[in-house]
Amino acid sequence: MYNSLYKYLIFNKKMVIPGIGSFTVEHIPGRLDFLNKQLHSPMSVIRFSMDKNAIPEKSVYEFLAEDLAVSEIDAIKQFNDLSFYLKDELSKGRDGVLPGIGKLKKEFGESYSFTPEQSVKQYFPDTVAERVVRKDATHDVKVGENVRSSSEMKKRLQKDEEPAREEVAAASDSAAEPHHDKWWLYATILAIVALIALIYYFKVH
Repeated sequence: MYNSLYKYLIFNKKMVIPGIGSFTVEHIPGRLDFLNKQLHSPMSVIRFSMDKNAIPEKSVYEFLAEDLAVSEIDAIKQFNDLSFYLKDELSKGRDGVLPGIGKLKKEFGESYSFTPEQSVKQYFPDTVAERVVRKDATHDVKVGENVRSSSEMKKRLQKDEEPAREEVAAASDSAAEPHHDKWWLYATILAIVALIALIYYFKVH
């Protein structure tokens, strides 16, 4: 019976036990924690909601009848007997154990607490998510509407940079040339002035 109930809950994600409440399976997707560099694995968690007036779906009896190979009437009887047994155990202060699902415990008043069995998370612990950068790795890069490889784009950029560097070098040379010409111009003027001064000096003396 317990194994059949566990299978029903896993397949249908919800199960009601009369006089106790409903159990649901909640799927928590995996997520990436960038801040702590951790990859949290996906997991399924069983939740319990106390509702003594909840009514089981007819599908649970049909499933139990087929899985246990009994009539639907016998399946209803066995399921109700299980419900009565769990309530009796809880009223005596003992745990109401549902193998594969978890255990119920009576708290103050008529409320129940639920502790699910160990999650499958224990088999898929969180892992460290470090970014791996490969120097020569090639990946696709979208350029406008086109998709290029990273190596192709790198080569194109290098080709574009070469003419640009040549233009900068040429501009630097052309900018330096006028200063070079002016230097000779100033030197020539000074030489002429000095020559005129010497001629004048010798004529006077």
